[in-house]
Amino acid sequence: MTAERRELKLVRESLESVVSPEVAAAVLFDALDLHEGPLPSDVASLVAFVGGALRGALRTRLGPAAESVADELSLHLGLVLPAAASPPRRWDRVTTREVLVDGRPVRVLVVSGRAALAEKLMACLGEFRVSPVAVTTPEILDAQSHLGLHAVVLVDAADFAPIEPSMLALRLASMDPMVLRIVWGGELPYGAALLRAMSDREAVAHAVDRREGFEPLLDLIRSRQVRPGPPPRS
Repeated sequence: MTAERRELKLVRESLESVVSPEVAAAVLFDALDLHEGPLPSDVASLVAFVGGALRGALRTRLGPAAESVADELSLHLGLVLPAAASPPRRWDRVTTREVLVDGRPVRVLVVSGRAALAEKLMACLGEFRVSPVAVTTPEILDAQSHLGLHAVVLVDAADFAPIEPSMLALRLASMDPMVLRIVWGGELPYGAALLRAMSDREAVAHAVDRREGFEPLLDLIRSRQVRPGPPPRS
């Protein structure tokens, strides 16, 4: 399973203290896409990430409200960052904070050429919401598929694993019908070929257009989170 980085967990939890978990996850994913180089791993790189890519992603997502959120986030993290030009405004925590319904983390097989997408999922949702496993070879896919524990298989068509679409479609079609199959980048050549091969096998796959942003993908994964049932009657 992909491990959760302590630095990104701190950023995500701080974001969730000022905006809803959905907004926090989307902003963090955008920031990780903007960020160049390895993921933050120490105080210096975390300061650079928050003051650069993350602040930029907040501006894109929230417009005029971004500076207020960025300033409050910086205070929450205790980092020394450049002050905004305008005085900070308080963000309404009551209306933006969402209480997470307890449930087991969603197990996700992330079929990709690298572990980057699995790491982003972990960073955006956290270990209590998602349990991603990076699958970069056919052998890893076969080994994990036999476990029968995964609720979602996510195929990265932008950075695809060295598996032919027809062969991957055959493996996906053989899985339990209850497994949610998602193609991230269904509009890309690899994604389109995989979707055609899945259709030929009358297997269902959900295509997510990367141009629509990360939210549809996050929503699909959240939809598979196991909710706790009612307490037993005494």
